[in-house]
Amino acid sequence: MDELKSTVKHWYLLDKKIEELSKELSDMRDKKKEIERDVIVNMKNNGMEHKKLNLGPVSIIYSTTMQLPPYNLELIEGVLDTIYKKGSNESVRFLQTLHASRENNRKPNNCIKKRKNRSTKKVSRTNPVNPLPQNPVSNQ
Repeated sequence: MDELKSTVKHWYLLDKKIEELSKELSDMRDKKKEIERDVIVNMKNNGMEHKKLNLGPVSIIYSTTMQLPPYNLELIEGVLDTIYKKGSNESVRFLQTLHASRENNRKPNNCIKKRKNRSTKKVSRTNPVNPLPQNPVSNQ
């Protein structure tokens, strides 16, 4: 039981560190996008489309690419509506078959999830190093 408790505590600490790093990465990505917008505006204003800026080991090129939309239910339904009359038996049957096939091909995904305890008791701050409850395994 002590080994399980230790392993769960290690998992929790790793998860907490991943959350912190993910937040930091997210902030960095947001800042990068903001700077990228400024660089694009400056390059566009200076007529530098398709020009290469050498930065030593890398080069930066301002160009435009076209992105495909994702395959989602709205796209599929819209395409079916252009082929068949909207709400036709064929399109409804296709969408039902697609949905059923997707439902029938679900795969199990075993994982551990953490949830905040709903305890109304005040938490003791005498042991901040041990963030787990005394009995980490429960029948919830």
